[in-house]
Amino acid sequence: MSDFVFLNILTAASISNSVVKPEALILKSHQHNIKTLGIANENFFTAFELNNLAQKRSIELHHGYRFMNEDLEYVIYPKNESGYRAIISFINNIDSLEALLRSDDVITIISLFQPFFYRIFDGNQRTFGEKVYSNLALIKNLYLGIENNASTNKKYLDFAREFIISRSYQGVAFPKIQYLEKNDLLALDMIQAIINQEIISGAPLKEGPNFFLDETIIKERYLELEIRNTRAISDELNFNLHQKRGQLFKVSDDKEVLRKLAISNFKAIKLDPSKYEKRLFYELDIVISRGFASYFLIVADVINYAKANNILIGPARGSVGGSLLAYVLNITEIDPLKYDLLFERFLNPSRTDMPDIDIDIEDTKRDELINYVKSKYGSLHVGLIATLGTLLARNSIRDTGRIFAYPNHDIDRLAKTISSKDNDLKSAYRNNKVFKNLLDTDSYYLDIIKKASKIEGLIRQTGIHAAGVIINNEDLNQCVPLKQINDTYVIQYEMLDLERQGFTKIDFLGLKNLTVIHEMLDRINLNHQLQLNTSNIPETDQKTFDLINRLETVGLFQLESPGMKKTIAEIEVKEFLDLALIIAIFRPGPMQHISEFARLRKEPKRVSYPAPMLETILKPTNGFFIYQEQIMEAARIYAGFTLETADVFRKAISKKNSALMEEYRDAFINGAIKNGRSIGEARRVFSSIEAFASYGFNKSHAVAYARISYLTAYLKANYPFEFYEVFVKTISYSDPRFEDITKELRSLGFVFSKLSINHSKKELSFDFERKIIIPPLSSIKALTNEVSDKILKIRTTPFSDIYDFFRRIAPLNLAKDILMALINAGLFDEFELTRATLRVGLDRLISYSHMFYGISEDLLAFNIDKPILQPQTSNEIADLDLEAKAVGHLFTHNIKTILKKAQLELPTINDFLYHHQASFAAIIQGIRIIKTKNNTRMAFITLFDDEDTIEVVAFEEFLTNYHPEPLMLVECFARHEQRLGRDSIILSKIRTVL
Repeated sequence: MSDFVFLNILTAASISNSVVKPEALILKSHQHNIKTLGIANENFFTAFELNNLAQKRSIELHHGYRFMNEDLEYVIYPKNESGYRAIISFINNIDSLEALLRSDDVITIISLFQPFFYRIFDGNQRTFGEKVYSNLALIKNLYLGIENNASTNKKYLDFAREFIISRSYQGVAFPKIQYLEKNDLLALDMIQAIINQEIISGAPLKEGPNFFLDETIIKERYLELEIRNTRAISDELNFNLHQKRGQLFKVSDDKEVLRKLAISNFKAIKLDPSKYEKRLFYELDIVISRGFASYFLIVADVINYAKANNILIGPARGSVGGSLLAYVLNITEIDPLKYDLLFERFLNPSRTDMPDIDIDIEDTKRDELINYVKSKYGSLHVGLIATLGTLLARNSIRDTGRIFAYPNHDIDRLAKTISSKDNDLKSAYRNNKVFKNLLDTDSYYLDIIKKASKIEGLIRQTGIHAAGVIINNEDLNQCVPLKQINDTYVIQYEMLDLERQGFTKIDFLGLKNLTVIHEMLDRINLNHQLQLNTSNIPETDQKTFDLINRLETVGLFQLESPGMKKTIAEIEVKEFLDLALIIAIFRPGPMQHISEFARLRKEPKRVSYPAPMLETILKPTNGFFIYQEQIMEAARIYAGFTLETADVFRKAISKKNSALMEEYRDAFINGAIKNGRSIGEARRVFSSIEAFASYGFNKSHAVAYARISYLTAYLKANYPFEFYEVFVKTISYSDPRFEDITKELRSLGFVFSKLSINHSKKELSFDFERKIIIPPLSSIKALTNEVSDKILKIRTTPFSDIYDFFRRIAPLNLAKDILMALINAGLFDEFELTRATLRVGLDRLISYSHMFYGISEDLLAFNIDKPILQPQTSNEIADLDLEAKAVGHLFTHNIKTILKKAQLELPTINDFLYHHQASFAAIIQGIRIIKTKNNTRMAFITLFDDEDTIEVVAFEEFLTNYHPEPLMLVECFARHEQRLGRDSIILSKIRTVL
């Protein structure tokens, strides 16, 4: 279709108005031999993605902008950079619509086939023209769009064409494309229902008119002139989306200011000039010559503002830890010479693009720091970055279930078969046996997935990048499309696209661990009258290393996972740099060598090196290349590379760039031979480097993060009470780490009290004198933060009894299910009434509470008869079951207590799961029995104990011999099995305990 150009395509970026995915559009166009496309979205969110895909297929793209003004829809294409900036100025409310429409540098297309024109259509050319004229008169370069599809009114089509000719307008073929195939209309209906939170009822239309047209249909539906005009418009468009528009914010006299500041700081911190001065001036010269002085000054300013205003910043992130200049400017807290870190890993002298200096910051203070940046550099010079949230496999299933009103339990069952390893529904069907089996055996679930697959991958919402902040020299509203959210400008391009346009990005990464460390330090300093901070904590504390080696790593940054614990147990931490090594080695690739590394560490005489002269580089890592910096140093010392060349060499082999690898293999071997090495040894050394390069770790980053790991460990080892008091509040009761933390606390002599209406706070609290942990109101699932706050506000004095509680909370009008949850959680146990008594008497208590509605405070003492509560005997097991459901954890009397009374000592669920005990004690919470294909019974039984809840499977033989019922306390005999690609627990027999 050489003459025709689509100019009215909406893609999925126009959320709820299209389901055209970029990859599918470009592939379809390529298959139809289309060389030019016009995209007319309501934003520019995916413009670069489309461009990159189109370039690979040699397809030219034009990017227009679609918008509504009053009742009329416009599509405007920029002819050139000036036209693009005219559109930007309109989007960002700088210039008026009139200024945009009068511009020589844009082309405006207005479809005559939209509701506004249909409303004024009266069959009369003169009156129709008079009504239209006022809307079109101002437009300089105007085309009127013709849409001709299966639903078009032919009478109006003829009228519109006649109108265009009679008034000397230019008409253009303008078919709207909202989906690629006719039957994709359902997908559009679905995404619109999701966005609008609607239900699709009845039978939806199977086909729609706004699909991708082939050449035959185009020629059938449009006049030759209308088709030619699409090409005429295209030929006028000469706009390059990829042009650089960003420029680093310029600090006045930046080179001189940076040099003076660096030298002044260098003298102030009193580093040894004989060791540090040459390195500092080397780095300064490179930074200044590359034009990065303003960048370093801005980052230093931001970080120093944070530190001066009690905002905790991470010691470093990424390769910037290798810069002495960054250390001197207080950007980092890592001395690179102390840890043998390389500046060239951070900033290669030949680099032209800006290096990355990312900032870790307390997650609760991120907005505060960004507000400072906006106030310092100007709100229009600072912008956040847009992100696009797409419908992933599991979400597409859940949204499909909601809009078609499928039963929740069916959707839950289907969604839960999708694992974290499943990239999409197609790969899940190929690789996930449980998911595949469900679809193959039940057409009902297959139908749900067929619908869900239509919307999977579509954009559901826009968001804000969690870290990236743009700081630009030119006002952002002059050069990029913005979307304003509150007082923040969000740029309609994604992060990498902005960097390609030359915009400077700084990542402000909110790190929860820093918030926790800061709060811990505040409490420690208050409790112990200290001035402890992250800078004056020594790195040689033996108590800290002992704690880590005891594997008490819950709450320690980067050290919590089972795999990391295993690594620590094998390697053992003897000094600070061991933490950096462990962080670097516990990654895909090097982790396969952990055991060998640990053995060599214990037997250093067995360590060998690829070449004797590499011993100084590899001795700290037992002969292994663990760090990228080691590869660079080896290339320098062994092959005579400069560190600049060594960094390019590192990148080439780590990215498996075969052409570059061959080039550098020869350079490496030839350089080694010039250094007096044999060709055989040189080849062995290169092979050794090559083997490790793809997973070598950045040592600068490892050291910086090891510092955070060490800080958390130091605080835990030396100030455990403050550590636990802060950390426990950061995890929920469903978090697997909660059990480990409670075990550690119990080892220190702490015990959990019951939930208490008079003592529980909103968050978990401690009584350190009595070593009691008081569970919080937030642990009760049914209780929202808002209701918790209201109860605590009313609790100005302790509640004297259950009647006092119901009297005082009358204004809250709490729902019955919330009050029942409070009873089941044991919140009122201190009033010495059984939970069964309160459950039976709840309706009476609620009626009693209602009597106090509207009564002023001075009349509350008026005597109102209290309801009589008939005493009920509680079933201890039933209470535990209801408490587990209400809280998810047993704080009060528990299964262990019950077993102790019965003089029994049985393993727990945890013992069975992780220590492979043959049996365990648990309470049966629920049983679901189904029929299999073979017409035999199969049961899914939910069991719980003090800390865990699990589901086990039982088959016909078990169900014949045993008759489990809810609320039985039983000893379970079970085994682990792989079934349909998943771990299952098979119950073989039970013994009733109570």
